[in-house]
Amino acid sequence: MERTVCNVKERVEGILLGLAAGDRNGGPIQMAVRLAESLVERDSVDVDDIGSRYLDWWHKGAFDTGPTAAGVFTLVDSGLSFQAAARQVHIEAGEQTAGCNPAHRSAPLAMLAGLNAKQLADYIAMEAKLTHHHPLSGDVATAVAVICHELVRGVTWKDAVESARIRRLPET
Repeated sequence: MERTVCNVKERVEGILLGLAAGDRNGGPIQMAVRLAESLVERDSVDVDDIGSRYLDWWHKGAFDTGPTAAGVFTLVDSGLSFQAAARQVHIEAGEQTAGCNPAHRSAPLAMLAGLNAKQLADYIAMEAKLTHHHPLSGDVATAVAVICHELVRGVTWKDAVESARIRRLPET
């Protein structure tokens, strides 16, 4: 079987196209765009800036945020920090905030080629906690991002999945 050789740019484009194709409602790709804009404009991972961009998008009529993120945005508007709001929504939801929104929007972080696995995991966890306090949400987002990160680097699917399994929660 002949393998097609892709360069990094083509792999990154493939991940973004896959995210867009799988996003039936438009919310996750819109959040991923805000995340990517922050990464490009700040040339770093600035969680406060990312949160501000998500909130600005929400104020402009965003939909498909899911109830967890919408609850967080509402509480942030009332004066709470993202961290406090995410914790409060988690408590009010009976600790059931292990949603998939962070996994859907994390692709831009996965494309930061200079990150090692630990840095990537740390950034994904911080970004996920903007809206989803449950550790499983950040852990699944990390697994997805590690797979994408490894695929961008040219690693095989099997090896990318194996890399994503390292230091994951049993539920993941």
